[in-house]
Amino acid sequence: MSDLVGNILAIRLGPDRQEAPGYYGAIFHSGLRVFLAVSTIYTLVQTTMFVGNSLYMIHYDCGQLTTEDAFKFFLSSYFNRPMLFDQLTQIPPSPNPRLYLTSAPPIVPPQGEESHVMLDAGYNPVCGFWVTFAGNFFLTFHNIFRNWPDGGIVRTGPDFKGFQPSKNNPRKP
Repeated sequence: MSDLVGNILAIRLGPDRQEAPGYYGAIFHSGLRVFLAVSTIYTLVQTTMFVGNSLYMIHYDCGQLTTEDAFKFFLSSYFNRPMLFDQLTQIPPSPNPRLYLTSAPPIVPPQGEESHVMLDAGYNPVCGFWVTFAGNFFLTFHNIFRNWPDGGIVRTGPDFKGFQPSKNNPRKP
């Protein structure tokens, strides 16, 4: 799990809130739904694609679908509209620890949060699970995954470099 620190992408579906202990023993309900442990970022000319090989628990929520089909099924209702996305250092507490067979870890705030438009998602056996967002990484992603190492970002485009920072518009840390 140490290689996933800071690489977790989540969608915010509601506010975080404290609750009285219920049937499952949860006292904190996170409005975040974790869906991808990012391993590579592809910065295309007009879009950005996050690729990862780990997926957390979505197939439990989507009935009898395979993990690959459930991934796109869950995210498809959020395509083509602005949503808040967070970069996390660890998975938030589950509202139903018994269902997911995990204990609730301590609450850790996100590393960053910002609004983006998700265009598509899916699974490719070669690269794993992927999510495509509108906008180039260097131009539109300001608060999440900015601490990503340069070796983890693959630049593509007509000259295979994509949009790169210049002296007049340096990459913000």
